[in-house]
Parts: sequence; C-alpha cells; structure tokens
Amino acid sequence: VGALFPTLSRRYQTDRKSFERAYVQSFRLMAVIGAPVCAGVTLFASQLVRLAFGEGFEASAWVLQLLAWAGLLVAFGNLNGSVLYAAGRQKVMAVVCGLGLILNIGLNIWLIPPYTYMGAAFATLVTELLVWLSLMGYLRYRLGLDTHQLWGMPDLKYLKSEEKTHGD
Repeated sequence: VGALFPTLSRRYQTDRKSFERAYVQSFRLMAVIGAPVCAGVTLFASQLVRLAFGEGFEASAWVLQLLAWAGLLVAFGNLNGSVLYAAGRQKVMAVVCGLGLILNIGLNIWLIPPYTYMGAAFATLVTELLVWLSLMGYLRYRLGLDTHQLWGMPDLKYLKSEEKTHGD
C-alpha cells in the first residue's frame, strides 16, 4: 500500500478522477486477493493451526479465523490512510486511529476476563471494522469519493505510474 502513496499524492493534486480510479482499483485488487486468502484461512484454520503448532491447539483456530479477516480490514485501512495522507488529511487518520485505540483497549478490558484470547481476537476484529467504516465514511462524505464503486473487479491499468521520460 505504501508504494501507492506517490501515485495517489500526485494524482490528488493533478487529476481527481484519476486519483479516485487509482483508489478504487487498488481497493478492488486488495479485495480480490485478500478475500480468497481470508476465506481459505477461515476454511482451513484447524489444519493450519495443527500444522504450525501441533496437536492440542485446535481451539485457537477460531482466533485465526477472526484475525485473518481483521488483517484484511487493516490492509483496507492502510489504503484509506494513504488516501488521507495524499489528500493532506493526516490529522483525520490520527484521530480515527486514536479513537480505535481507545475502543480496542476498552473492548479488551471488557472481553478478555470472561473470554480470554477469544475476547481479544473479537475486540481486534470489531475495532478494525469500526476504524475501516469510519475512514470509509470520511472518504465518502468529506472527500467526496464514490465508495460504492469499490465493489467490482480491478482494472490494473489505473495503478500504473504515469511518470514519463522527457527528451528521450
């Protein structure tokens, strides 16, 4: 995601439509790659845990399933952060992440005593979902990005850098 920042930043300043297309296509690419990986981890979590840690840890497969999806939400949030940085809205990202931190701490205090590691995993997933939804709302209602376009197949031509050599 960090590699997209220069392209997003340049396009935000020069061509907002191209900026929005690059964001949409980046999101779609992440979703097309990430969702099947998360689905695979979800389906095969018990086997993955057994392979990695041996017998006796199968109960933690549920945690792996939740954290796989939380990881995808983190990736989406990082992309949204790059968009906000490119738009000069670093403070928004800081505030949303700070509120996410407070929420996560509160959920952990509430959920870990009765549910141990499963409560912590659930707190992480809920926090990442709410952070991502908050960022999506900001991008839609404050930056005017059409976030409904996010759902579809990626077209990679919009992700290429448009740097050209001059005088060659």
